[in-house]
Amino acid sequence: MAWLKNAARNVTASMIAFVLFFGTLESLVHVVYWARNSFVSYVPLPYAVRDYGPVPPWLDSQLILAPDKSLIWRQRPNLARRYVDIFRPIDTDEERLALFRRFSPWLPTGLNGSGSWSISLNPEGFRDQKVWGRKASSAFRIVCLGDSWTFGMNVDQKDTYPERLNAMLQEQFPNAKFEVLNRGVLAYSSYQGVELLSDNIHELDPDVVIIAYAMNDAKVVGYRDKDRAAQEKNLPLTEKISRLMRHSETYKLLQFTAQILMHKSRSIGFYLKNAAEGVTDFDKLEPWTRVGLKDYRNNIMEMIRLARSRNAYPILLYNELWEDGLYLRVLQQISEVEQVPLIDGSAIIRQERQRIARQLESRLDLQVSAINNADENKDRPVGEAESNEVDVVFRL
Repeated sequence: MAWLKNAARNVTASMIAFVLFFGTLESLVHVVYWARNSFVSYVPLPYAVRDYGPVPPWLDSQLILAPDKSLIWRQRPNLARRYVDIFRPIDTDEERLALFRRFSPWLPTGLNGSGSWSISLNPEGFRDQKVWGRKASSAFRIVCLGDSWTFGMNVDQKDTYPERLNAMLQEQFPNAKFEVLNRGVLAYSSYQGVELLSDNIHELDPDVVIIAYAMNDAKVVGYRDKDRAAQEKNLPLTEKISRLMRHSETYKLLQFTAQILMHKSRSIGFYLKNAAEGVTDFDKLEPWTRVGLKDYRNNIMEMIRLARSRNAYPILLYNELWEDGLYLRVLQQISEVEQVPLIDGSAIIRQERQRIARQLESRLDLQVSAINNADENKDRPVGEAESNEVDVVFRL
């Protein structure tokens, strides 16, 4: 029995020593991260974090999103940060990757303030100046639902479209009181929009609900949002234990190191090529999108129903770059059947591009009239051609 007691004593001592060692190491990592982050003025943040491989664990507390059981993820409350978009001021993929993984809290010389933007999230985790309580009887409240377009990724607070809408309304109607709420959340789909609106429609009490989802619904990721949400609510015990371990900074640091050793960086061209190929064969990829076309239609219809249940006026907003997407067609059909206004952002962008092109043509004497006149004057003797004659070498 003595040997058994000695063995038990040794095991206990070993466990205590391990716990003390791990606890000391964990505390040390926490202190190092805290010290580093206290000196951070700008956080390097690409538009799509996953495109840059494993996320350095010292960035976790400075990222905008955090896990959520019902909504899959949410925005962190009371967050105030200045971010540097590492795509704009950096030339190569290698430099961008090095900046993203940089442990030093200071940016390289010349990058401070370059391509930077600031955010401020209220205690609810939304990009509003304050927490909006009960609507005043004299107020007209507009709730803007959407993804990063509505949130205003890569622009300052005052440049988000809800803030600009509010400023325009106040300027045009100075005697009215408008409340424009920004309920845009990064990377949200229409599935999350339904969940968000259904949980808050009574508290929000809107007069107008602007519904702007499509881009993330169409993303090919290999799972449906509704299935992922169901899995989040019914995690097996092993996964719960695994996630508990992943809260450890030491564990995350070891995992990050292992992932870095195995990770192979891919260029921006790789993602652009895949995106281009995916557009041509969408029927095969549709089952792997975050929200299929049928569910997308149902989600938009449900948000319209929820808005109308509070006597609010729904408006559909298509904020995408491609002009003839399948999700746009769904919105067009719903708009016609339900008599709901549809604002096509892609058409607005196209018109603005054309306006910029005309201005550039005029400034460089490349407008059609100048070229036509040049054609008419081509047979004139040298020296007699009009001054607006132009040779177009190439046009990009």
